[in-house]
Amino acid sequence: MLRVMSAEAARFEAPSRVERLFSRLFGKLLALGLGLPHNYQLEVRGRRSGRLHVFELTRATGAP
Repeated sequence: MLRVMSAEAARFEAPSRVERLFSRLFGKLLALGLGLPHNYQLEVRGRRSGRLHVFELTRATGAP
């Protein structure tokens, strides 16, 4: 079944100052190894720039 998002649902809202602060703090804790078992930190280098990009990931599993 194909689902189509409405125009309102597709609008992006930038994270608030509190959300950005929490994300940064959470990333620092993950870098120290203080996350839950389903949290990971992915680090990749940019293909052309060589700059390090860091992403916090949460493993999600589907319900049976």
